[in-house]
Amino acid sequence: MTIHGKIGFKEAIIVDEKLLKNLEEVILSFFKKITYECKLLNGDYIEFDSLIELLNYENSRYRKIVKLKIKFDYNEVIFEPTFSKLNSYQHTVFGVYRVNDSDTSILFSEKVQRVLENSRRSKWYTLLTKVSMMHFLIFVLGISMGSTIFSVMKEGILGKGNVYTIYPINIGLTIGILIIVVSIILAKCRDMLLPPISFMIGEQIQEIKRNEDRFSKIFWGVIVAFIISFIVTKIA
Repeated sequence: MTIHGKIGFKEAIIVDEKLLKNLEEVILSFFKKITYECKLLNGDYIEFDSLIELLNYENSRYRKIVKLKIKFDYNEVIFEPTFSKLNSYQHTVFGVYRVNDSDTSILFSEKVQRVLENSRRSKWYTLLTKVSMMHFLIFVLGISMGSTIFSVMKEGILGKGNVYTIYPINIGLTIGILIIVVSIILAKCRDMLLPPISFMIGEQIQEIKRNEDRFSKIFWGVIVAFIISFIVTKIA
């Protein structure tokens, strides 16, 4: 009997020495050989014969790791965000494995899942990284529909404020396009400062911490500025 199992993890995660050592320990308790393959930001691939080699990699800014594949026998676990229609990503970790009985399959998947859960990010971090352009569009559409419904209920379909001409339609389309462009730019900045998978190896350990600090300052700066602006407007 051969069981084909799957591994999946949907939350933001930190890939560091602790996770990799614990994961290797679990894998080697079920399988014989393990190797590591990384894809870098510049498109290069590196194969590591041991975890020590991987942990000693410099992981510099322009040659940083963006994908990690752990191979063991004919199986693999991959750290890479996967496509999602609604969110920014569906999984941060996915993989497949083959074993000979159901007990081994259950035990192995549970142990791997436990290791991954011990290195997951906070719920707020995961929520911020999962927000996508689709969410922006839904939000804007909701505001637009709410405004239209309110206007129709207040003035009627043929009310003075509901006479639609080419001018407001063009303005609406322009604003919609600008919102899409801005949301794409914000998403790219967000992914740079708050990656769904933080490969905290080598130089990226300090780089990731600096980016988190930058995002925190920007985020709270915007919130505080908005609150102050709102209070001042109300007082005035």
